[in-house]
Amino acid sequence: MSSPSPSPSRSDRRPGLLNLPPEIVCMLPGFMDNIQTFTNASSSCRYLYNALKHIHPRTILRLAAGSGRALFQPHPTFLVTITARSASDWALTQPDRNEILCKAFSGGIDSLYEFCLAHGTLTLDQIRKTYKQRFSIISHLSSCVQQLGWKWEIHPGYFEDTKHKPTKMKRRNSIKPLPNLWNETALPAFQLLIYGELFAQSMDAFLADSEDEDEGGSKSLPRFSKNTRMEYLRTLPGSKSGWYYDFVHLLEWVAVKPGWELKWERAIRHYLDPEYVCEGMCVPEDDLYDGHGRRLFGPYEHSRRLRRVRDPRKARLLMEALAMQGLDGMGLMMYKRPDRLSEQCLERARRINEQVARIEPSRCEAFEVPDVRQELGIVWKEFHS
Repeated sequence: MSSPSPSPSRSDRRPGLLNLPPEIVCMLPGFMDNIQTFTNASSSCRYLYNALKHIHPRTILRLAAGSGRALFQPHPTFLVTITARSASDWALTQPDRNEILCKAFSGGIDSLYEFCLAHGTLTLDQIRKTYKQRFSIISHLSSCVQQLGWKWEIHPGYFEDTKHKPTKMKRRNSIKPLPNLWNETALPAFQLLIYGELFAQSMDAFLADSEDEDEGGSKSLPRFSKNTRMEYLRTLPGSKSGWYYDFVHLLEWVAVKPGWELKWERAIRHYLDPEYVCEGMCVPEDDLYDGHGRRLFGPYEHSRRLRRVRDPRKARLLMEALAMQGLDGMGLMMYKRPDRLSEQCLERARRINEQVARIEPSRCEAFEVPDVRQELGIVWKEFHS
């Protein structure tokens, strides 16, 4: 006769976490304080993963904010970049919310961060995607802006003249940069990205409305006014910083210098139109070489005269529309292989190219068109006067 099986102990009779229904388990993120705790819990077993995978985007944003200083540096600029689009969508739903957004601009990056936390959303897929883009796009963009900063410090007058050719000057290890804006070299790049994420809907609305007008329609999509966009630029990079004058000058220079436009021209030819070239973007032959006779922009400048020339106004609008797509738009300029871009990003770029091609050239210079170069120039003159 077999002995009876032992009765379960008291600890075995207690209901464990895995015995709780999914309706209860999905409430656990409300008691967590950061995104690391959430990811550790959801990846511990299949049951918790399935129960927590449909967490609300507002909860994800709160948990990400709890890990801001550990995972999302520079804080809070990085989180503002990835939540600005959803927060601006909220502001566009009602006209009176535009005033709330402008008030957030006036308080600097910290106030804008609080606005994004209150009205933005975030998903785990967005975090994964943006974290990859941080190293593939933001780092390269920051490096480009940083190089401009070194040239500004070493060669006086480099920004004042777009055709300035600095004298040969070797930088020794003993020469250290001045303690100015270059201590946070990624900040100018982030500000350009935030501008695109905030006001991408305004550019999309302008392109869509121009298309409707050409077809005889009168539909008008919501958008931010030029005053709202300039209000953001007037507060760059924040009220606590002492180098606003230099910062605005740098961003304006980035948008005007021929090398920046040549990068966009190369990206447009690579992804959208192999025969694309703009007469207004052509630079003198002398500017294609450095002081040692080396070519600055590579072999893609050959045979310019044989290519079809696009109207400079349409070319400028296309470049601005692509840059206004935020991280995805800058990825077009930074990536050299189409397989590194998502199909959704490429499809959106192709649609923008088709919309710009159908617009009348006179519409490309309309007052409401988002143009960071023009708006920075106005802000620069306001500050300088």
